[in-house]
Amino acid sequence: MSATQYSKPVSNTYAAQRARLLQYLQEKGSITTLAARHQLAVMHVAGRIKELRHLGYSITTYKTD
Repeated sequence: MSATQYSKPVSNTYAAQRARLLQYLQEKGSITTLAARHQLAVMHVAGRIKELRHLGYSITTYKTD
């Protein structure tokens, strides 16, 4: 999924960003911060992950080099 896939402008509300991020994680399993920014138009990925965790989703974070 990428932001350029949409025929309509992508909504950048926090809820829309969370939904795109969650859908991607459920379908693909993982994503990097840079990929989420570029492909999903999620600018503050850590914030959206924190919100998803607060909503009850279990998301594991791994640091990479």
